[in-house]
Amino acid sequence: MKKSFTLIEVLAAALIVAVTFAGLIASFNASRVYIIRSSKRLLAANLARSKLNELNSEVRADTWEDPDNMLAPTGPSVSHSFGGGDYQGTYIVETVNVGGDEGYRKVTMTINYPEQ
Repeated sequence: MKKSFTLIEVLAAALIVAVTFAGLIASFNASRVYIIRSSKRLLAANLARSKLNELNSEVRADTWEDPDNMLAPTGPSVSHSFGGGDYQGTYIVETVNVGGDEGYRKVTMTINYPEQ
């Protein structure tokens, strides 16, 4: 009697291999999407950090009350836009009262970036 694989056994083995490769390909695709999304978030965070460093130079006693200071609010809050292309950002400067002193300013920054 000759020993060989039947057609059913070959098809079952092929199905197992196909399912395994499909799972591997799906996990590689999910990893790629995660890496792309993380890269976009990192670019947005770097844009925010860059703008905050630029604003940090404006925190000086000699320019604090200067109306041309980028941190000078002209009302209850001021919205400023920056960035370009797919990455757009805004920051809002508000005067806040801390312990009875209104010399503090709060900066709220929002970065919009593409999800896809």
